[in-house]
Amino acid sequence: MLARNPGYVDALFPLGVFEAYLSDAPLLLKPLARLLGFRGNAEDGLSRLRKAAANGVWTRIESSFYLGYYYYSIGEDPNTAHAFFAELHARYPGNPVFGYLFGRLCELRGDTVQALEVYRSSEQRALGLGAMDIANWSGYRAGVLLVDLGSHQEGLSMLIRVRKRTPPHAEEQEYYLRLPYEISRALIGLDRRDDARRYLEAVDVSWDRDTYRLSKALLRTLPKD
Repeated sequence: MLARNPGYVDALFPLGVFEAYLSDAPLLLKPLARLLGFRGNAEDGLSRLRKAAANGVWTRIESSFYLGYYYYSIGEDPNTAHAFFAELHARYPGNPVFGYLFGRLCELRGDTVQALEVYRSSEQRALGLGAMDIANWSGYRAGVLLVDLGSHQEGLSMLIRVRKRTPPHAEEQEYYLRLPYEISRALIGLDRRDDARRYLEAVDVSWDRDTYRLSKALLRTLPKD
């Protein structure tokens, strides 16, 4: 398409996504990608996405999203990612996905107050739209932040609410796996150490290695009387 119409900037969007994200693909997939004409060159892909974000007609928003998400998830550059999602959230405040990712980047940059505000609003918008995964991620992150900030009772209530509304098909999501650990932290903050210990002992977290390790370490700080 670009060969026939070099000015059709929107065609750069899919090419940019493939090139940028293939740079982080498993090594086994890269020979196949080269057969399809992609080298997995991140800078080439990001350059194409920037052009589509700046000059495209139909793919400006999508290009900005994938640029921001690249810097968040692969580039590990929260400052650059924050700029993209701050703009997307400002332009589309009703989009809970943009809101959640903007909140996450605020949190990574140390702005916990704004992150908490954005998480709360994104949770409510997502619930209104029936977007339960985003609602639960937003509620989970808000609950964790509240516990970190010392609002243990409010954080506990929010984390329990997320646990109760998580459907069975979502029980492998990271937020669900970490809920027992975070709920126990909130209970400890409320000086309910026995409740925290009994809860951790009763909940099976052995099927997630990271949660199991964190939970066991926390249990060691909660000896039985």
